[in-house]
Amino acid sequence: MDRALAPAVPKPLAVQWLGLVPYVAAWDLQKRLAAERVEGRRPDTLLLLEHPPVYTLGRNSLEEHILVSRGELTRRGATVVRIERGGEVTYHGPGQLVAYPIIRLEGEERSVSHLVDNLEQAIIETLGAYGIPGERLTDQRGVWARGGKIASVGLSVKRWVVTHGMALNVALDMSYFALINPCGHPKTAMTSMEQLLGYAPAVAEVGAVFDVTPAPRTPADVITPPGQPRPDTTPGPKARNKWLTASVTDDAAPSSHPLGAASIFSQLGAGWRALQESMPSNCALTSSGRYAVKHNPAAYFTKVRSACASQDVPLGSTPDIGAAYTFVTPNLCNDTHDCSIQTGDNWLKAFIPKLTGTAQYQAGDTAIFLTWDENDGSTSNHVPLIAVAPSVTPGTKSSASFTHYSLLRTNEEMLGLPLLGSAATAASMRSALGL
Repeated sequence: MDRALAPAVPKPLAVQWLGLVPYVAAWDLQKRLAAERVEGRRPDTLLLLEHPPVYTLGRNSLEEHILVSRGELTRRGATVVRIERGGEVTYHGPGQLVAYPIIRLEGEERSVSHLVDNLEQAIIETLGAYGIPGERLTDQRGVWARGGKIASVGLSVKRWVVTHGMALNVALDMSYFALINPCGHPKTAMTSMEQLLGYAPAVAEVGAVFDVTPAPRTPADVITPPGQPRPDTTPGPKARNKWLTASVTDDAAPSSHPLGAASIFSQLGAGWRALQESMPSNCALTSSGRYAVKHNPAAYFTKVRSACASQDVPLGSTPDIGAAYTFVTPNLCNDTHDCSIQTGDNWLKAFIPKLTGTAQYQAGDTAIFLTWDENDGSTSNHVPLIAVAPSVTPGTKSSASFTHYSLLRTNEEMLGLPLLGSAATAASMRSALGL
């Protein structure tokens, strides 16, 4: 007779979205965090991420389940790594949500099969949030959906601390699975959320829905493998992990990335406005000419879609900054994406005085933040931010480390709003800049 497991005492779980991380770097990170968990220096931690193409072999996996030569795998841009988890060969690649729970099993929790059950159930519930019925098989671990295997599970436990975890196929190149017998089963048909839904959800969006345990969560400290930047992200739809932020990592339109979570726009209700240069109509959801919808964040948040129709408008010759918060986006030429830096500088030279000349700025209660969404990708290059406000001393500079979340936090503090997601743990700019 099966022994009933007593409910565990809820414990904090630090959740961190890492983005695309090479497999070996993620494995090194797991080992470091597991050692810290064994020593009691870290709470239970859940890492959510993607990998570049890689095939992993469990400790007892048979190489014969890789059906092509190592040279062919190299040609396809894939590597092979043997690791300590159980199970046979599996594939990881971009477009697949990977979850690594670095969890200490204590007391009645010391059942690996029970933890695997929890992981499979979390996958099934995540699929259910998208209308996909997930199910288990009696003779194989993992999760199936409509006749195909959609997720794999494999764990390692040392000193009662778990590493490795699960992989859920979201929207990836499925041809890589044809090069192996997935999990050692030649007849296993693989599937993905994209194949079943007819569209490709963002991996980080799915990660925001994934909930491995009902235990209470705490905001995670920044856990970043060497050389891997933490992404600038936005809360995803149906997110149960409210502190976990999901990202739109491509240039697709809002139809591909409907974000249903809170944002500064939903916080403000009617108190925000977006001014989009060259946008053909209010809240345009597709790009047109020099208007790029990818630079119009309000268009992606479904909770403000109705407000977007009247508050997200084309930028006119005289900017209206009468709202409490105004988001201004130049077109693809004036933001220096398609045109020269000199063109962008000339645009700013003409536009900024229009803002400083408004009644709102002259009244002394308005700040202007000028920033960019990316740098050149080098470690020595930084994203510039320029603050213009009556309270800012000209020439003020700060050597503190800030992120785009710092800007969100600063805006929310100045507007008297609750701090969303990672803004709660980001450094505020107010003191440094005199705001």
